[in-house]
Amino acid sequence: MRLRSMFQLIVLFLVAPSLVTVGWPDSATAAAPGPDDPYVAGYAGAVLEREFKVSRRAVTVQNGVLTLDAAQLAGADRARILTVLAALPGVNRVEVREPAGPVPPGRDPAIIVVVAEIYITGHRNPDTDAICSAIGYAEFKQRTGM
Repeated sequence: MRLRSMFQLIVLFLVAPSLVTVGWPDSATAAAPGPDDPYVAGYAGAVLEREFKVSRRAVTVQNGVLTLDAAQLAGADRARILTVLAALPGVNRVEVREPAGPVPPGRDPAIIVVVAEIYITGHRNPDTDAICSAIGYAEFKQRTGM
């Protein structure tokens, strides 16, 4: 009997404060988080390939904003693509990135990529903590928009 009352006391002191600060779970207040960017990118890429015969490489996603490469949408019904992709769950906005200028002769417009300077630092033979910190830092930069 004494063990049972001690257990109830422990539960009361450990669980009750968290229920007061967090609140009871409620379907009205517990909204499900929206899908994350990799999920939305995969979903949108599959829709592009299946419905419009457009390469999935034509779409990138950042913070729920779909960006489509106009060069890869050539010949497709752009208005319909924008309408369908805007209706996908987790999509906040759909933008079309037009080419910056004329493409040099002999170059594929899908291959031209403008990249800012990238500095790579680390170990010659990285161990787990170096790899995990690099992955964590990349995720931090992506979520904060750096």
